[in-house]
Amino acid sequence: MVSSTYCLTNVVTKMKNILSFLIAVSMLGASIAQGAPWFEDGFESGDFSKNSMRDGTSFRWSASNVSASNATSNSGSYSAMFVFGPNADGEDSWRELGFRFGKAVSDVWVEYWILYPDNYNHRSQSSSSNNKFFQYNYNGAPKQMLTVESAVQGGGSSLMRRFLSTTQTPSGANNWPVNDFDTRNFIGSSSDYAIQTGRWTKVMIHYSAGSDGVKNDGRAEVWINDKLFHGLDFPFWEPDNQGRINGGYILGWSNSGFSQATRIYIDDFKVYDAPPDGTSSSSKPRPPSDFIIGN
Repeated sequence: MVSSTYCLTNVVTKMKNILSFLIAVSMLGASIAQGAPWFEDGFESGDFSKNSMRDGTSFRWSASNVSASNATSNSGSYSAMFVFGPNADGEDSWRELGFRFGKAVSDVWVEYWILYPDNYNHRSQSSSSNNKFFQYNYNGAPKQMLTVESAVQGGGSSLMRRFLSTTQTPSGANNWPVNDFDTRNFIGSSSDYAIQTGRWTKVMIHYSAGSDGVKNDGRAEVWINDKLFHGLDFPFWEPDNQGRINGGYILGWSNSGFSQATRIYIDDFKVYDAPPDGTSSSSKPRPPSDFIIGN
């Protein structure tokens, strides 16, 4: 027969475990809600000179055919302006805003606002028509840990092309191409599209490295206006960097080119090392190892 003292002790222990778990969940929620940007730049200096992150880690912009402009902005007076085209049929265009951290990280969220003009037209070409949208990398190409592209959907609009990655297994064998799918209604002129032309749109891209290059425990996500647009679990990992990244770039090479001068703007760029407000963490809280609910 079990003594009443033992039963009471067992109940108290379970209550303590439950309390510990609830506190852990509460603390995680607080950390998500209170996460401050690791770096932020609204380009109000009128250039790309900001070079330090919140903890003193260095930061470097690399603007290729991109300028700070006061023509329009999401907040303040300035934004980064990319002018693609005009290009003849068969001609490409290239405008890229690169960034580099002073240290490598395995989990990162980059957020920014983007404005596509009303005359945006993703044209189809006889050769490739895919355009770069965003990339995370390690020491630049060819370590492209995650690349997001846009591709022709028709009628001048774009779908989001599958995630691309040049990751490797521990043996050095390629882990790509990524077995993923296209997501329609990415960029277009009507409210049916995640990014609607003529309106500032909030974009956030989350990257989490995999553990060993084999298991699908890495994570990539594209969030638009605080809603998950596309996500993928994949072994984002390489032998020489353990899946970490130390930079990337916004937009970049346009294989489609543009028949008209097409001005795309970026503003309010932020980097987080923890999930920002309004974002669900892919790392769910786990109960204590001895947490058991009995009868």
